[in-house]
Amino acid sequence: MFFLLPGGRKGFQHRPRRLIVFVNPFGGKKKAPHIYERKVRPLFELAQIEVEVITTERANHATETLLNTDLYKYDGVVCVGGDGMFSELLNGMLRRTQNDFGVDTTDPRTKLCRPKLRLGVIPGGSTDAVAYCTSGTNDPVTAALHITLGDSLGLDVCSIHQGNELIQFSTTLLAYGYFGDTLLESEKHRWMGPKRYDWSGFKKFLTLKSYEGEVAFRCMPPSGSSPLDTRRCCTGCRICANAPNAIEEQSTTADDVGWQVVRGKFVCVNNATTTCACARAKKGISPAAHIGDGCTDLILVEKCSRLKYLRYMLATAMQSGNPFNLNFVKIHRVREFLFRPGSLEDSDCCESDVPNSIQEEMGCTRSVRSSVWNCDGEIISEPSISVRVHCQLVSIFARGIEGIPSSLSQDDFQNGVVGH
Repeated sequence: MFFLLPGGRKGFQHRPRRLIVFVNPFGGKKKAPHIYERKVRPLFELAQIEVEVITTERANHATETLLNTDLYKYDGVVCVGGDGMFSELLNGMLRRTQNDFGVDTTDPRTKLCRPKLRLGVIPGGSTDAVAYCTSGTNDPVTAALHITLGDSLGLDVCSIHQGNELIQFSTTLLAYGYFGDTLLESEKHRWMGPKRYDWSGFKKFLTLKSYEGEVAFRCMPPSGSSPLDTRRCCTGCRICANAPNAIEEQSTTADDVGWQVVRGKFVCVNNATTTCACARAKKGISPAAHIGDGCTDLILVEKCSRLKYLRYMLATAMQSGNPFNLNFVKIHRVREFLFRPGSLEDSDCCESDVPNSIQEEMGCTRSVRSSVWNCDGEIISEPSISVRVHCQLVSIFARGIEGIPSSLSQDDFQNGVVGH
């Protein structure tokens, strides 16, 4: 560990010198304070990194702090907790940056400014999807070493609007239908801790519902990649490296090119900006998703029986096959999309986000039963939203997943070898 010693700073010019660290004592298994004190703080001290530690006391404490704190004296912002805690950092930093630069966030097509500070997460939550997707593990020491070394990785971010209002930024899972219902149900059982998600998921599976809706999405992946690729995103990924320039070249393309509209009844509409891998789904819900390709994978699970949906969940979680071979599951790699439940005659419907030809195709006729969105573990009650991907909008302390092949055979993919 010579690179952490005082004389080892040479050659690591991008190492942080001062960090602000948020510790969430309430999230996940409530082990974040112990993780920081026993596993992380000694490494930061050895690396001579100055740290200001803030123990969060309430929801959105980190977001509020980032919006009102002088951040110019820091080299990075780190949280010790789960994906919800990282979401607070993400939203706080991005909103603060747009405020500082006077960016109008009411326009979904506005080009957003990148924060100067890198973000980091020391995993200590229930799923730790951000850590799994960017490093391949939820080991706190590994995450701390990436921070002390000053590793940097560009991460795609989705902006979520309802009409002209920016609701939230997201970088992992945005899900409507089953996963939204499960999260809403789990709020009634917070006393159960993390087990409330299993219980709520089981209850919603027994009463499996489908929701009528319309999805308009724009494909045009800049790299020509596909969500069915056998290649995995890993350290030194060429697709992610070339994505910013490729997207810049596509910026002159007419806004009405590449749009498609799908109508139907869906058990769930899942949007995976990363693989969304976790301990229970080692390959994630979209194994071929990239961290920084400027796209997100839109997964549409059409109305089906409980038995068929169980097959989909097992194929996703247990690596028992390719879930996208199921005829009721469709996946699209998109740059942006909008969703509305059924056709809402008197709603805003986010129509300003798509060309007139697409608006006309998504006719407004009647209202229907709707679900809610599960956005990185937070509930978005408004079902009609528009989502746009911003290529590598933030940088995080990571270097990607190491030690996996850049391509695999189709047999490997179907047999689940593509897991971390």
